[in-house]
Amino acid sequence: MEQAWNGDNPDLLAMVANHLEEGVIVVDREGHIIVYNNVARSIFGIDPRVGPGHSPGQLMPGDLVLIIDNALGEDDGQLEPNSLNILGIYPGDVKKGQGFLAMGEFGARTGEGCIELAPREQMQTHFQSEWRGRSVELLLDRARKLMNITIDRKQFPYEYKVAAGHMVILDGETREVKFYQARGYTARGEDMGDILKGKRFGAKGPTAPVPHLRGRNLREIHPQNEEIVQLIQYLQQKKEINSQVEYELNGVPVRCRTRTLASGDDIVGGLLLIEDISELKNLSSERDRALATVRSLEDRLTGDYQKPREFSKIVGHNPEFLNVVRMADRAARSNSTILLLGESGTGKGLFARGVHDASNRKDGPFVQVNCAAIPESLLESELFGYQDGAFTGAKKSGKLGKFEMANKGTLFLDEIGDLSLSLQAKLLHVLQDQTIQRLGGVEPIELDIRIIAATNQNLEEAMMKKEFREDLYYRLNIISLIIPPLRRRKDDILDLIRFLLPKLATKVGKDVTGVSDEALRLMLNYDWPGNIRELENVLERGINLAEGNIILSSYLPHTLQAEKDEVGAEKAEELGLSLDQSVEEAEKRAIIQALHKTGGNRTEAARHLKVARTTLYNKMQRHGINYN
Repeated sequence: MEQAWNGDNPDLLAMVANHLEEGVIVVDREGHIIVYNNVARSIFGIDPRVGPGHSPGQLMPGDLVLIIDNALGEDDGQLEPNSLNILGIYPGDVKKGQGFLAMGEFGARTGEGCIELAPREQMQTHFQSEWRGRSVELLLDRARKLMNITIDRKQFPYEYKVAAGHMVILDGETREVKFYQARGYTARGEDMGDILKGKRFGAKGPTAPVPHLRGRNLREIHPQNEEIVQLIQYLQQKKEINSQVEYELNGVPVRCRTRTLASGDDIVGGLLLIEDISELKNLSSERDRALATVRSLEDRLTGDYQKPREFSKIVGHNPEFLNVVRMADRAARSNSTILLLGESGTGKGLFARGVHDASNRKDGPFVQVNCAAIPESLLESELFGYQDGAFTGAKKSGKLGKFEMANKGTLFLDEIGDLSLSLQAKLLHVLQDQTIQRLGGVEPIELDIRIIAATNQNLEEAMMKKEFREDLYYRLNIISLIIPPLRRRKDDILDLIRFLLPKLATKVGKDVTGVSDEALRLMLNYDWPGNIRELENVLERGINLAEGNIILSSYLPHTLQAEKDEVGAEKAEELGLSLDQSVEEAEKRAIIQALHKTGGNRTEAARHLKVARTTLYNKMQRHGINYN
């Protein structure tokens, strides 16, 4: 236990803490604040001396209220649909969990307010209007995680991580801004729901008074933070705590070190040392974007990007897809955790294997676990192993878990979103300490493993529903790779057919060498909700049904058959074009269509086809295309 000064002069302690460059919070055993220095106030937005400023006040009839919310009822002051009634907005227009942009006068009659819904799949939602001669603009940008309210070109931005609400109020008489939301509103007691119910708000700006925190319980300031709740529980139980974690607090990514303070053998309080790592994360993102841009320019100058041998089983030349392969290749050179995101069937397992094979761990084991395929009651013993006699039916010799089996190598946790909350907590401990304990064991086992996790779930939504731990998400999401679905890379379908067809024909035991022109057309027009896995199944079905060596369109499932609309197509495909011939015909048609769209402009056609201009000229010459 760390020895602590007895706190007889908290003012002197606060003075010292305010000269430090990191956030410092000191609490007594019950969680009451003794010191909360200026850096900590700034990190968590508790210091109101931000922005242009406004006076203290209260929402009054006739005031204009502007709201942006990316998920109603989630980290927005517990807004309810009927909270918008007072702005003249009917509650049936928006439901819990939905995003929206709203504008209405306080006290307006139903129907007088305006609302624009912002679906989760819509990356950007924009709303613009006028109010009493003032220009009003609201923007929700999910890609940049930004909410921005603009009043006559004066911007009030609010950055968020997962879920948040943003509000600006214009005075009904002066038409000036009388309130704007800023970081740390929960700690300041300025939740939107409370303000709409008439609660007074404090002043902001350079001259605003700093709230007095000494004596208040830390849980009042950060009511939903698990680290702080756990610290106070440990203090009250007189348990030691000594940890360092990275997580998000009040919307800010931080590195937090927690320590127990003691006087003799008696625990008297706790210490939190907080470092804002937003800039580090931003610099890391900027660096990655810059490196990607440089690499992209290099590829343009030196020709097409060539996939390394370790990623040779990942087929495709689509630019967006190749960029993910390039990032995976680069990420393989580090030992950092990787999170693979993408729909089911996009090839996350191939990416995980490729990263392992391209890493300095390639000679070590590659262990894969499908977290959704193993019953929860067995998954813990599968992951952690167990000692002799750990439970009824346990082997006398005990059992190695997947973590130990992957030591000196890579552990691939597929479908990580299906882990229970209790196992998520244990996985977080492994990521932090690189140690495990077998079931029934007492000694920690040190590990040297790299974790690659994958999921087809939206983890941000799961966090909002409290189904996935935020601290685990930020531990996993050091390097994230988003694998595009097949419908966004249809230019890779021909390459995939070339790659899959011979293997599947050998597996089935039939000499099928190609697909008909019409079958290929249907495949290119289909959206492939099951992605590459569905394409593989469709090809295997076609091989099984084929009477000759060509897959005809009639052998395809009804979901693809529904796309068939050309008269006489069956006649055309009876010619039985080989796969290579089908590819050549499709390529020739694509070039002619691109030239037609661009009026014969070869430079524009090459850009449209995403190939170099010289490549286009060579292909035109090969196909005998003379387009004037």
